[in-house]
Amino acid sequence: MPSIRAQPKHFVPVGPSKEDLEYADLQTLDLSLYQKGPEGMDALAKQIDEAMKTQGFFYIVNHGISEEEIERQTDIGWTVLNDTPIEEKKKLEAKIQETGYYDGFKLRNYYQ
Repeated sequence: MPSIRAQPKHFVPVGPSKEDLEYADLQTLDLSLYQKGPEGMDALAKQIDEAMKTQGFFYIVNHGISEEEIERQTDIGWTVLNDTPIEEKKKLEAKIQETGYYDGFKLRNYYQ
């Protein structure tokens, strides 16, 4: 059984690319619209719908989650993915095609 760490390893993201690349302009969704009642909720729902239909990705602001909380969750995820031995991952493999459930590890090259 893997040892339990009191603190996860810190994830250090790679730096920005030095290549001259075209980047997609992601739509920014402002979750504070939700606090503005039915009109704000409707506007937010339309923005989410449009972002999902056009790009499938979006950027969220005013969600109320601190940078420290986001960093901690990222560190936990990184530690689980990086430190879990492949044997353990295989025991917990997601059998998506067989079961239709996405719970578990998606082993490398699962999606071809």
